[in-house]
Amino acid sequence: MHTLGELDLFQRAVGCFQEGAPLEFFEDLHKLLATVDFKRIAECLDICADAFQSFEPRFQALKRLFGTDLDNLITRIDAYLSPLGQWFLSKMEDLLEPTKILVKSARRPLIYICELAGWEYLLDKICPVLEAAVEMTPFVISFMVSLSEDGTIPTTIIRAAYSRLAPRIREHFNLVRWQREAFRSYETGMVTLHKSGIKLGQQRVSLTPIDGRELAKFLRLCLSFSLHGEVDGILNRLEAETYRAGPAILVPVTLICLRDLSPMLLSHGLAFDAARLTSYRRLYQDIITNYISTCVGNEPQKPNQWTRQPGKCPFWTQGSCQDCIQLNAFLEDPYHEVYE
Repeated sequence: MHTLGELDLFQRAVGCFQEGAPLEFFEDLHKLLATVDFKRIAECLDICADAFQSFEPRFQALKRLFGTDLDNLITRIDAYLSPLGQWFLSKMEDLLEPTKILVKSARRPLIYICELAGWEYLLDKICPVLEAAVEMTPFVISFMVSLSEDGTIPTTIIRAAYSRLAPRIREHFNLVRWQREAFRSYETGMVTLHKSGIKLGQQRVSLTPIDGRELAKFLRLCLSFSLHGEVDGILNRLEAETYRAGPAILVPVTLICLRDLSPMLLSHGLAFDAARLTSYRRLYQDIITNYISTCVGNEPQKPNQWTRQPGKCPFWTQGSCQDCIQLNAFLEDPYHEVYE
């Protein structure tokens, strides 16, 4: 039995954790919850949780309140239905903002929470956040690809999420806005967005907004879910973005994306109508033409009117060397055929 004085002392001690309590402290709280009703220390738990303003650190801290009860799915669901479980979910929902969940460190905790609350949670709670953030195109696409790569989310849920997000991404697709210039140290190889962060010699580099292979994965999944119209629209926007951005997007994003996407376009060819096939052929031709004109240049032309003065033979034969005679004949008349 804990007296009110002890709990008051505990509450004041918790107030000292302005920067967030150490993870071991949450393990001690788990032991405390075995003898103290959750509601009596809920206010203290709020203080501990609110100190963590990033998704993954808060998740790692609050998860320890359950001890090992979340290691098994059955006990995990039982824990979720408890008052502590509902509080845990509400504190994580406080951080459901685009800038907090569209980072790689938040992906696994989010999927864990969706599994805990039921997979419909992904559609009910996560998808609205993504729909409101579709102008952050590279980050939303990367997040969507990670859903399919996780291996635990049911295909029906992934299909429903793609059906909701792909039309919005098609409408608001943009990459140029997310281009960034950075600076790489010649000596250390370190890359930073701020020139002042590198004290040694530096090289200006352009950061690609998204990996072309990842964009191709997203489009392949859209095709597998029969979202053909969305793929058409996104590819059209990609082409327009490529012309705006130039080589910074053309090579690392567009060319690689189209290269990885082409096998699936060919395999789906029978499902496309003639107009769509023609559109895809034109897209590939235009992008290749753009690449040649931007990165390769014009095809070398056969020289014209380039006659030269005859040379002098360096050897003692001076004028009787047959090689020099034929070479000089060619230099004076390029159209004259000689043996050499």
